[in-house]
Amino acid sequence: MNLLLDKIYGCLLGGMIGDAFGAPAENLTYMGIKEKFGKDGIVDFEGTGTDDTAVRNQLISTILKCDGYPDVDSFAQSFIDSRPQNYQLWFIPVKNSFHKFSEGLALPAYSGWGNMQSSSTAMAISPMGIINAGNLVRP
Repeated sequence: MNLLLDKIYGCLLGGMIGDAFGAPAENLTYMGIKEKFGKDGIVDFEGTGTDDTAVRNQLISTILKCDGYPDVDSFAQSFIDSRPQNYQLWFIPVKNSFHKFSEGLALPAYSGWGNMQSSSTAMAISPMGIINAGNLVRP
């Protein structure tokens, strides 16, 4: 591998590992973690992730299908295509957006309007930065 590919690999793998480590305690306070897992903490780690990894992987697939030039409609299609395996992982605002565009209530570009705030997009956006790595002026 070269240095850029090493960095890309590290970014993607680091995101997956961080998501998997945090998943068992997601949305829990320190006291909630202690109450749920006891004084020893999480000892039976399964290594599964959340919607962060699922949506990020959908974005990666979209980028690859679109030869590096994804658009909102192709990304929306990834939600339709991956619903069977990812729906249970999607956070409530992601599900809400999905239903808005999949049922024709809103265009994909506007389906997030009116949703509760979440960080789902921020947690999944790294592939968009990666496709432009080292090329700030892309055709």
